[in-house]
Amino acid sequence: EGLAKHPDNREILLGLSIFYRDIGETSAALEFAEKLSRIAPNDPAVANLVKELRGQLNTPKAIVLDT
Repeated sequence: EGLAKHPDNREILLGLSIFYRDIGETSAALEFAEKLSRIAPNDPAVANLVKELRGQLNTPKAIVLDT
């Protein structure tokens, strides 16, 4: 609801990105982080968050086999 009312709010976008990252929804987290990076293109913390999330998406998950 907050995002719908304030789609360019940095705090909301950052909070959603971190929330989704923390629950393992990396694609959703990256979507919010990339939107935030368009709003704050010179913010190194935002750039690092985007880089971190992209790295997580490009890292293959380990497969655990029961033996």
